[in-house]
Amino acid sequence: ATSDTTVEDNETVILTLMEETSGNANYNVGSPATQTAVINNDDSATLTLTAPTITETNADQTVTFTVMLDNAVQGGFATALSLALGTAESTDVTLVTTSVSFAGTAGETESVSVTIVGDAIVEDDETFTITLGDVTGTSAVQDAVIGTGSSQMGTINNDDSATLTISAPTITESNTNQ
Repeated sequence: ATSDTTVEDNETVILTLMEETSGNANYNVGSPATQTAVINNDDSATLTLTAPTITETNADQTVTFTVMLDNAVQGGFATALSLALGTAESTDVTLVTTSVSFAGTAGETESVSVTIVGDAIVEDDETFTITLGDVTGTSAVQDAVIGTGSSQMGTINNDDSATLTISAPTITESNTNQ
């Protein structure tokens, strides 16, 4: 067997020995003439999620998280994504991409879109987390060796500010109570 780094299902090889009865040769193989061998998958793959730098604006914007597959996966697969709010509220962020599909190529990347809702409110920076779910579309052998569950925190950096101005009235002093 040739070594590789592709995550694949276990493979079965069947070797059958045949008796030779042609010409002067006459070989008796005996029993059993057929053997089955299993080549167990020894490869793994990991999905890595990367967060962008996010600065809030006064208008809605779409930012892109990136999911990368490090090793090949025979037949490809899909994985779900979920959003967990930290200090951000549901009015601040929306997960647009809820699953990504991979063809199974080593180094392949997929994009995850997240909408950041813009505002003009002076507030603290806000956080949320995107998490990769379990893979689908693979065999149980492949599923067991594809590392998922990776999560990445997104921080919405506030861009708003306010200025407080205090003005003092003009008072002219006089000899009477004012």
